[in-house]
Amino acid sequence: MTFEFTRNESHLRKVGYIQRQLQVAYYRALAYTKRDQQDLPYRWAYFRLVKYIRSFLRGTGKNRLIMIPGLRGTGKTTLLWQLYRYLIEEEKIPHKYILFLPVDELRTLIGSNIYEAVSYYEELLGMRLEELRAPVFIFLDEVTYDPNWPSAVKAIYDRTPMAFIVISGSSALALKTTPDLARRGVREILYPLSMAEYIMLKYGKYLRRDFIGELKKAIFESISPDRILQRLDELYRELAGLGIDLRVITTQYLKLGGLPFAISNEQEKIYEQVFDVIERVINKDFAVLYDMSEETREKATMILAGISTNPPGPIAISNIARDMGMKYEVARKIFHAFEQSLILYSIPPHAKGMAQIRKAYKYCFTTPTIRAALAYRLGWSPDDLLGHMLEDAVLSTLVKLKTIHPKIVGIHYDPKKNNVDAIIEIRTIKGTISIPIETGWGYKEERQIKKAIKRLNSPYGIIIDNTPKPEQNKNIIHIPKHMFLLM
Repeated sequence: MTFEFTRNESHLRKVGYIQRQLQVAYYRALAYTKRDQQDLPYRWAYFRLVKYIRSFLRGTGKNRLIMIPGLRGTGKTTLLWQLYRYLIEEEKIPHKYILFLPVDELRTLIGSNIYEAVSYYEELLGMRLEELRAPVFIFLDEVTYDPNWPSAVKAIYDRTPMAFIVISGSSALALKTTPDLARRGVREILYPLSMAEYIMLKYGKYLRRDFIGELKKAIFESISPDRILQRLDELYRELAGLGIDLRVITTQYLKLGGLPFAISNEQEKIYEQVFDVIERVINKDFAVLYDMSEETREKATMILAGISTNPPGPIAISNIARDMGMKYEVARKIFHAFEQSLILYSIPPHAKGMAQIRKAYKYCFTTPTIRAALAYRLGWSPDDLLGHMLEDAVLSTLVKLKTIHPKIVGIHYDPKKNNVDAIIEIRTIKGTISIPIETGWGYKEERQIKKAIKRLNSPYGIIIDNTPKPEQNKNIIHIPKHMFLLM
């Protein structure tokens, strides 16, 4: 079935744009996914997403809407183009059945939106979505640049079971809080690189397939400190087989390895690129997605720079507002945008009821490489901030684990005097237990964690420090930082 369209100049220009996207897509895919004639390596998310595609094509999977939020620079666009190539090269899907739309371009180049663009695509196909008899794949990159994207994606999804839709965006808020889409799709947050991914991409060294899963179980499911040490020792012996100095690489990773583009560049270039990412988030995303004025965006940059040279800790937003000469609501909006753009994580205090509401939240960078780049721009040596960056890395790892590990039900900071860096809540068959965690660039003393273990009635505590191998002192486990950060 075909339909009639009004053949005006604007319409033809927009249809022509969609047609060009189909014609040049494979060449753009090659440009995004190759360097020096070599394919760029795949992040682990790629393999998880390929499984969804395979299940859809074979009629065994129910998930056909994938939402990928993530910080700019984590490789979302590259990941989408790698999936495009997989469909073309491995599954032999015809080009005309794969539509890749950079949504920010839709607005700026042709003044269109997602739903209109898909209608032009239908015209080129010569049929409506409801008439499809072959699978169609729709990739929507930077989807949040269309303010009506939730309703557009929902409408496209509901029109046909033959459409597999992948959307990406820098705003985590929009991608995770739309109830209609949450029921229809799955989220695959593209986090900054873990150290294991950094080692894989940078050095081509791979851990055993189940290694990281077993590491998580050893630390968070063993309960007994004796059992934790036993399992960690077994895993630690495997690491020698990698043939690389993990302790040296840990420093390298914290300073330079948080984002995929850092793999092949030098420090100066990496920090320029990281700072460019931050500037684009603040000056482009904050302006469009959060309607921030230029003055507010300038203050956001100043706030972020100020945070970079202080250790992760509680931040009273009311004090920031006072010091920066702005309203509290504006300062709160800035921190909200930092979180939703995945520049910072906020961690609530270990308190109950109104006490938790009254106390300030603790903030850390989602990757220590952002801290390093911002501090470097201010004239600081990243080597002077390695302890801060290690805490960023540990806290961000815990935040990530909480979203994917069913046993970890909470992560908090310790608001008490002589506090530890974090307290995690783990669900066990006997109830929920609280485990204090400390970090230290050198070998961390045990005084603070002993007090926290007693106060929290914890079965054990964890110290992540410079110990050369896993160690146990009664109910305290020292885990080498270069081992913990592999998760």
